[in-house]
Amino acid sequence: MKLASFDIFDTVLIRKCGKPENIFRLLAKKLYPDDADKRADFVAWRNRAPLNVARKIKKTELTIRDIYNDENAEAFGEYTRDELVKHETAVEKENLLPNPAVMDIMEQRRGNGWEIAFISDMYIDGCTLGEILRERGIAKESDKVFVSCDLQARKDSGLLYSKVREILHPDKWEHYGDNKHSDIVMARRNGIKAHRIDTAYNTTEQRIDKLSALPRLKELSLLAGLSRCARLINRNDPYAAIAADYVASAYIPFVSCILNKARNEGIKTLCFLSRDSYILQKIAEIMPHDDIELKYFYVSRRSLMRPYLHYAGEDGYMKIADRQTLVKRKIKDLLWQLQLDRKRLETEYGIRFEYDRIKNREEERDFLDKIFHSKLTTHLENEGKREQELLSEYFKQEGITNGETCAMVDVGWLGTSRLMINEILARNGHTPVKYMYYGTRHDIYNGNNGIYSSYFESGRHTELTVLIENYYSASPYPTTIGYKKSENKILPVFPEGESVKFSKITDTNVAISQWIARETENYNITDETVLAIWANASLEQMAELPDDINLEPLIHCNDFGHEMVAKRLSVSEVLRYAFLGEIQTFFDRASVAYTCGFHIAGIINKLHSLARKIRVRVFNCYLKRSIKRQKQIAH
Repeated sequence: MKLASFDIFDTVLIRKCGKPENIFRLLAKKLYPDDADKRADFVAWRNRAPLNVARKIKKTELTIRDIYNDENAEAFGEYTRDELVKHETAVEKENLLPNPAVMDIMEQRRGNGWEIAFISDMYIDGCTLGEILRERGIAKESDKVFVSCDLQARKDSGLLYSKVREILHPDKWEHYGDNKHSDIVMARRNGIKAHRIDTAYNTTEQRIDKLSALPRLKELSLLAGLSRCARLINRNDPYAAIAADYVASAYIPFVSCILNKARNEGIKTLCFLSRDSYILQKIAEIMPHDDIELKYFYVSRRSLMRPYLHYAGEDGYMKIADRQTLVKRKIKDLLWQLQLDRKRLETEYGIRFEYDRIKNREEERDFLDKIFHSKLTTHLENEGKREQELLSEYFKQEGITNGETCAMVDVGWLGTSRLMINEILARNGHTPVKYMYYGTRHDIYNGNNGIYSSYFESGRHTELTVLIENYYSASPYPTTIGYKKSENKILPVFPEGESVKFSKITDTNVAISQWIARETENYNITDETVLAIWANASLEQMAELPDDINLEPLIHCNDFGHEMVAKRLSVSEVLRYAFLGEIQTFFDRASVAYTCGFHIAGIINKLHSLARKIRVRVFNCYLKRSIKRQKQIAH
């Protein structure tokens, strides 16, 4: 007989909650939902009960009933011992999910004529575990289940393997398990070919679980367990791993916060701004949102620019320019925002730009004059007026101007869209709308441009801005460039040739985030401090790039303007990044780690940081001299 045996816990079955002791916390919450002191007392007793009972009865292995026969269980007399056993078994059962990767191995063995058995060091009896395995579609009726509490022998001593050999007499035996000692070392000592199944916590999950040791942060261990489970039940797929350990943990706390804020402030509608807030809306749909309406709001800086400039002109344009300067900006990017074509400008208006990037104040002045003080200006004003009328109709259609309290949800960071929307609303006699941001820059437009709140304090995690916008917030929708009227309805207009397009990144980010959000609700994890620490720790880990993160999804991602988030760099690109401080991709730290390895990348990143500081100083000196020279010429 050929026998393939499998460990049960953390091999064929994964606990959603992570560590075994989290079962006791969940059980305590179920038994005493409104009594924190009683919960703490129960968890403390349940952790020490096996040792107390083992001292009193002469048994190698305890059963769950032995544990609850401890005389100290009388402290929880609201429940009978049978009820406590039943509740713990039920909580354990609720938290177990099949490990698809191991099930693939199992089915392969079955197909090749191997007998299947399950072996576990556990206090829950084999009959109950067999029932769970069959309900989960893992075990068949003919499969044997061997448990230490039934046979009074353990894997970690090797005796359980001996007992199984005596019962089944296999000619060939292979064992699969996650524990290095019990499943590998002891199996091999018993002449069994052993295979390690890696279900361990990765670096990020370990860090978050470790934080749960701090006072009042126990629920972080549950959250680390959920991330690990989501990763494992998706076969450690690298896209799922990033979604589980970084995207979900970054965004779920924010969504929970804005829903609470909306309830407390009487906000009836949350408008999730296209495109970055798509995943935020999908998470919000899973979480309880009472009577709060969730809308996907088709708007972008491009769709707002010309309606805003219809009133604002050159001064308004410079007001929304990053750091109020156009120096160092590419002409193609500036014209793209204004939805102007360089060749058409030359043909129709005789406007030419002798430079591709604005290098100084003189060229900045030249650009502004050609846009705002030329034959083109009338065209822009007319187009701006037409588009502003359509935008106002869209606002009315979506309930922004009907008097109901609403708020905009956006990732961040500077507040340009908030400034433009609120200025457009104010000029048309409407109340400015509040914004709820994930993060903001230090120089964010202040409250004079509309009230806002930010989940993270200004300047926090801005080094991840591009990654968060382009990977975490990947959306199937193209950017909105304007609006059109169709059958009395205002519809968004997308760039020519672009349409709604789902990708593995968008699908995986949403599916994993929704699953974890649902389980977080099931666990009733609502403490905003716990959730905020979870989000912060996750983002810090991504910034540090632990060496056990698979960067393939970032490397192969080119859904955002046909530019990669990260890529394999050439030698020349690595050198320019390190010694000139040049930016090569959306997420250069990942590109360097992928190209050079995580260890060498650390050295290169330090060189890059130094080079950038030197370049900034040189540029600031140049800018000051240029301004001084202009003032001298003016006088």
